[in-house]
Amino acid sequence: GPPHVGMTVDADEILAVIDAAGPDVGIVTLAPELPGGLDLVRHLVASGRRVSIGHTGASYEQALAAIDAGARHATHLFNAMPPLLHRAPGAIAAILERQETMAEIVVDGHHVHAPVVRMALALLGRGQLRHARANHGWASDADPIADDQSSSVI
Repeated sequence: GPPHVGMTVDADEILAVIDAAGPDVGIVTLAPELPGGLDLVRHLVASGRRVSIGHTGASYEQALAAIDAGARHATHLFNAMPPLLHRAPGAIAAILERQETMAEIVVDGHHVHAPVVRMALALLGRGQLRHARANHGWASDADPIADDQSSSVI
């Protein structure tokens, strides 16, 4: 299972660390299935933070609950998530289904196969899919994958 199995989320502790960092923390990636995860999503959103689903073993229902609680982003779609299966769609299906989410996807020919990138693009649309680098940086302006070579939005 995921490395965080058995962990709990202490929302107050996490919020204190984020508040201490001030404006340096613009987005928080979390696994909403952890005990206390949905409460943390709500607290972060209420405090003006952007919440991202990622590094998660969340089920479809758990991911939908996180989106309903205010998560509006997905970190490295398809990576560090259970695969999309027809009887266990998981977080991936919830993210692709809900148009209020923006997803990062690593487009490097290694992390996600090209047809899967095209499928995500077809489902989310250009405005909702962001090209991320595996090293956590955004695509450069010269990256040929970017739509117009001046944007990190696919």
